Amino acid sequence: MKLAFAVLALGLAASPAAAGPCLEPGLMPIVISPLGATIDQFGGVVVAAVPWREGVNEDPVVQPTWEFVEGKQRGKPKITVIAPGLAVYAPKAPVQALELQDKTGRAVGRVKFQFQNTDDMPMDAAPRPTAVIQAKKARMSSNDTVTATLAEAPPAGTIAVLVRAAGGKTTAPRSWNRLYDLKTTKIVVYAYDRCEPVIPGTVATKAGDKIELAWLDAEGHVSLWSPAIAVTAEK
Repeated sequence: MKLAFAVLALGLAASPAAAGPCLEPGLMPIVISPLGATIDQFGGVVVAAVPWREGVNEDPVVQPTWEFVEGKQRGKPKITVIAPGLAVYAPKAPVQALELQDKTGRAVGRVKFQFQNTDDMPMDAAPRPTAVIQAKKARMSSNDTVTATLAEAPPAGTIAVLVRAAGGKTTAPRSWNRLYDLKTTKIVVYAYDRCEPVIPGTVATKAGDKIELAWLDAEGHVSLWSPAIAVTAEK
């Protein structure tokens, strides 16, 4: 049994950073679950911290004042943090139509739930990276990019890739990157831009690391993790 929802509001696009001095933006939370996504009773709305010129310096992904509103009924969502700057907001009771509001009453997302019989999104298969490479840095640049080559493209419904240390004491993801092209077999798994804020708690990925990857879908579900793979430097 599935619940279907459509996020009707909120979309922000980051503009490329211009050369020269940075504007030093902060972070703000937005809904990144796409229009027409489907969720089951164990899923929710995915919220992410993104750069914004009027944002804050700390991780804003947990917003305790945000509420789901259905008619005259209001309720706090169950918030599950997936990774630094990434969380899932889920209703605590069966609902049909909800509006996610901030503390001022402004709608940050509107969702509609309805029961339908569909299969789960194909998130049971782990990513299959064949290589993970840290790119050479351009002269006089501190920007950094780590790209994975995959045996097959990300599954339908994927919205982000998660990264964690292989064999570490913690199994929690240490970083993530949003995905837009699900047809490619080359994806950026970690990126650093000197003109964008680093989400607190994020751990950089670099050559010499051994990491594992997982998918996050629009329902807020995490796939199985990939086998460990070493990150190598671009030759």
